[in-house]
Amino acid sequence: MVAVFTRVGIESGYAGDVDGFLANFPYTRKARGLLALSGMSSGELMEMLDLAASRCPGLADCCAVADVFAGPFEACDGIRFVRTGTDMLNPGWVAYRGNGGDRKDSQGL
Repeated sequence: MVAVFTRVGIESGYAGDVDGFLANFPYTRKARGLLALSGMSSGELMEMLDLAASRCPGLADCCAVADVFAGPFEACDGIRFVRTGTDMLNPGWVAYRGNGGDRKDSQGL
C-alpha cells in the first residue's frame, strides 16, 4: 500500500512544511512534485495517515492511495495513477503529478 501526496499540498497544509513531514516520515520517497509513504499493510499505512492527518487538516485534498496489485483506492486532484504492465500478478503502477506524464514527476509503486 502506498499513499502519494502532492508536495504543494504538504507545503501549504502540513505543520512544519515538507521538512516537518520528512522529519516525521524519514523513509518518504520523493519526486519533484510528489511524496510517497508505503506500508506493508493497510493497517500500517493507516497509522501513518492518521499521524499525518493530525498535522495537516486538509490531508485528504492532497493524498491518493493505491495498492501495488489492485491499483488506486482513493483519488486526489493533482495525482493520477497509470498501470505500467500487463502481468496480472505484477501489473506495476506509477503515480504522476497532475494530468501530465512527465517521468521526472513520477513515483513508481
